[in-house]
Amino acid sequence: MLFNFTTVLIIIFKTAGTTPWLKSGRRGYYISVFIFLLIGFTGLNLIANNLLRRWQADFTEEKLFTLTDSTRKILSGLPEPVVAKLYYSPILGRRSPEMRRLFDQVRLTLQQYAKLSNGRFSYQIYNPVPLSDIEDRALAAGIQPLPVIDTSTNAYFGLTFTDELENRSVIPYFPLERSDFIEQDL
Repeated sequence: MLFNFTTVLIIIFKTAGTTPWLKSGRRGYYISVFIFLLIGFTGLNLIANNLLRRWQADFTEEKLFTLTDSTRKILSGLPEPVVAKLYYSPILGRRSPEMRRLFDQVRLTLQQYAKLSNGRFSYQIYNPVPLSDIEDRALAAGIQPLPVIDTSTNAYFGLTFTDELENRSVIPYFPLERSDFIEQDL
């Protein structure tokens, strides 16, 4: 929005008097043109945002955010609700940008799963801190602790899937080497 506002201001003041519809000596005329263009840009952005919100395109070279047909079929045919619990310690992302990128990729994949599952898949993200209930739950669920040497604490980056019957599947740790296979691992 700020970009559009700035663009309109620049266009109005740089082109004043160069085109027939901007030739005027009255200040009110320029203000009217500015308001008209501002309303037009705002309306265009709102319409585009609402119409294109459900449409998604994956422009990544590796097609990281394009799900396979088999995954779509599995998600649309889930017989009972499944809850994914993602345990991620932010210190991993601060120490390694690759780990942060992998976390974002996992989180976005889980978002896509939730959209395609017709309400049968949900996810929660937990940030375990030392000596907390969340850390205890992560350990009890089978998430692998990763020692952070200089702080003498553990970090976590794993995932559990649980259904209504308490069937559980665990990914104890997401290694960087598997970043190209997130969909298959999930």
